[in-house]
Amino acid sequence: MLIVRVQDPQYEGSLNPATDNINYFQIISNVSSSATTIPDGRTGIPLARIDIPASTSTITNAMIKDLRQIANPRRERQLLTQSPSGQSTVIGASTTFAYFSTAPGWTIAIPDWATTVRIKIDVVPLRFSVNNYFGSVRATFGSSLTLQETTLDDNQGTGVRRVGTIVADTLTIPSAYRGTSQLLRVQGAGSSGNAGRIQVDSGTALAADVEFTEAPR
Repeated sequence: MLIVRVQDPQYEGSLNPATDNINYFQIISNVSSSATTIPDGRTGIPLARIDIPASTSTITNAMIKDLRQIANPRRERQLLTQSPSGQSTVIGASTTFAYFSTAPGWTIAIPDWATTVRIKIDVVPLRFSVNNYFGSVRATFGSSLTLQETTLDDNQGTGVRRVGTIVADTLTIPSAYRGTSQLLRVQGAGSSGNAGRIQVDSGTALAADVEFTEAPR
């Protein structure tokens, strides 16, 4: 484990703060492969754990576990809502994801310090019609980030039904996104041969809970 050793001469050692560096890098050998704190009680700040497999002569980036922490990480949370203006275009048998035409999403400013974003989107309720429906909803954030898909499995037959759903994920913010504004928008897709249909309409409410957090980088 690599640490910044903080040695207080009032309690240990013989260093003189006037002439000696009491803060210095130090390696601790033979720590547990799950250790995240300094294992033997010495004072310092853990920076990284290096997990070295047996018979390894070269250290790779994959072996280095970042243990750094920010004392007071910044956070920014936004709660955004949207009400569709009317019925969206129908999403049915196509397996290709498509946006709901009357739910344009939200353009969100990303802080220049943000490294992670947690997103939860409630879509309440979706409008199901025509027949049983099997498919998925998800959301995109910018051109390169996609939230995990949520499966829709409705077997209530014909007629109009209304069921709510949630899309949620934790995403790493690319460096190119920091300090920019990106579009967050919900998509849906069906399955091959699917006879059912889904839409959002003026009776649907969309709510996005978006929280940016800061981590070492």
